[in-house]
Amino acid sequence: MINFGPATASMSNLYINYYPDERRLVHSGVADLIAANPKLTAEQLADESAIVQGVPGLEEALYANDRLDAGQCAYVLSASDALSTRLQNIEKDWQKNATTLLAIDKTADSDQGLNQWFNSLLSLVETMKSNAIDQPLGLTGKAKGHVPAATAGQSRAIINAKLATLNEALTDPVLTAILGSNNENNVADTLSTALADATTLLAQMPEDIATADKATQQELYDHLTTITRIIKRQLIPALGIRVGFNSTDGD
Repeated sequence: MINFGPATASMSNLYINYYPDERRLVHSGVADLIAANPKLTAEQLADESAIVQGVPGLEEALYANDRLDAGQCAYVLSASDALSTRLQNIEKDWQKNATTLLAIDKTADSDQGLNQWFNSLLSLVETMKSNAIDQPLGLTGKAKGHVPAATAGQSRAIINAKLATLNEALTDPVLTAILGSNNENNVADTLSTALADATTLLAQMPEDIATADKATQQELYDHLTTITRIIKRQLIPALGIRVGFNSTDGD
């Protein structure tokens, strides 16, 4: 979700959420794996590709079937066990190395950690806007891939969770104090309003946003565009840091 730290460094992020899956590789991969290993264990699964591990694989097994046979149950148990272990390892790594990972062990006036953190948040919104909304819904071009949690029909919940996390990060008391000390409280207010507008719209959309009308889908896309503009043009400059390069920012 945030593109730095132990999950990204170890490429575990792909094993947690292999997305976007434009060719539905998860669907075929999980089916083939279960057929070949009806008594699959977590240890065996650990040697398989990222395509069949993590959340998308579990979603495929749990939501694409009316009931599970023994082989599918073995897969769900193994995938859940492997995913839990992976997440626990990432959590332990953060707890052990948080100061280094956030780059706050440099000089007192270093803004490297702040820069890294907010550029990662910006990348989160831009990637979500592109991969989870624009491309699968075909808003600015030919439709490509599928919305998140397409099999479960819970694309709205995925996007809403990311917006909620973003809102929590951007209303953190420390950040509020930094902006207040620079007389930039209006930036936080503007961003909070934009996030609230997007969240309110999402609440009015169906669980599967692919079934919403095009005008509403476009409105959600426009809300996220507004959020990225506020982060780029108001929040990041107010903090005295710089917008970095990423592959989804249109540059």
